[in-house]
Amino acid sequence: MSILTSFIAHFAILMPGIIIVFVLLRYDKFPEPPKWLIVTILLAFAGTTIFGTVKYDILRIHEWYPTYIGEELSGFSFYFLNFIDAYILVAFGEELVKYLVILLFCVRLKEFNEPLDGLIYGGMAGLGFALEEAFVYLSSAISAVAAAEPGTSEGTSEIIDTIFGRWTAIPAHVFFGLIMGSLFSYTIFNRVNKYLFLFLAILIPTLLHGTYDFILFVNLPHILFLFLYAGMLAWAVGLFVHYKGLQRLKNTEAEQKYNLN
Repeated sequence: MSILTSFIAHFAILMPGIIIVFVLLRYDKFPEPPKWLIVTILLAFAGTTIFGTVKYDILRIHEWYPTYIGEELSGFSFYFLNFIDAYILVAFGEELVKYLVILLFCVRLKEFNEPLDGLIYGGMAGLGFALEEAFVYLSSAISAVAAAEPGTSEGTSEIIDTIFGRWTAIPAHVFFGLIMGSLFSYTIFNRVNKYLFLFLAILIPTLLHGTYDFILFVNLPHILFLFLYAGMLAWAVGLFVHYKGLQRLKNTEAEQKYNLN
């Protein structure tokens, strides 16, 4: 594969992320410092790498878990093992990466000082995770091109499939991050039960993410996937419009923070 083709493939896979970042920042009345947004993305990127190392190099799940080794499954075991895979081995671990980035880094920033910031930093954490994951898939597809026989389209089709697949996965990760960030914001800027809402901040994105993957893993009707995706999109857009509307009424950015200790 030529350098130009590789560059085009990487740019194409980044397009959803570029669009999302532009929208989030373009309509923020009080823009966040770019350096903290970049750090958030990089922390999620690094956390994803660590998660992948633990999962595949230490626990080596792909060598023994039935759904990873292609073991023939049917009936209850098929659905149960895929349920564990989708909700625990994938969704919980991946959402935990974003959760820790927001909890241990983002909410401690003095720049995290209004409810919309939860969506901004949550979206950036989701984007950082999604980009690392996308590059891993793309690297695998590029390797397939290198291994394919000259004159065949096997590897090229895998790259195209990877790009189109990431165009749904990258926004989905950002949606999970936006929803998670909104729950952090609700915890911080309202006098509520801190532990309940911090629990919901990991539980709800994990359930959404797990359902997203479970539908794909067991090949349920595509209409269910479209319904879930449309619901997440509507939820994320609704949150942004709501907090953006509240932001228009403000002359200054900072608000009172609670529940940080």
